[in-house]
Amino acid sequence: MKNNKSFLFLLSIIVIFCILFIFHIPIECVFLKYLHIKCPGCGLTRSFDAIMHFNLISAFHYNILGIPIFIFMIYSIIRLVIDSIKNEYNYLNSLECFCSRHYKLILFVIIINGIYNNIK
Repeated sequence: MKNNKSFLFLLSIIVIFCILFIFHIPIECVFLKYLHIKCPGCGLTRSFDAIMHFNLISAFHYNILGIPIFIFMIYSIIRLVIDSIKNEYNYLNSLECFCSRHYKLILFVIIINGIYNNIK
């Protein structure tokens, strides 16, 4: 039952972001609005848009993590669809294990990206 809830939650997050991206609904950054600093996610929407138009140099300029995150999202969507067709949820379990084992590395990359976003 836990896997079904995790799957539905992740799928709903993906659907919401796809709707926001397709209809170009602006998402205002709370960090930028109130603290006047860029968060690690600033520029990801523009980066994804540049990737969709095959402009990888602009995508890299908007957010250095845009290309790896885009590839990861496409891979995750494909794996989730395959797992749901097979009625297995191995990918979510393996993703949860990976994140719990490497959370320090993931957090370090996010912090470095936030610093880089504010330096450039």
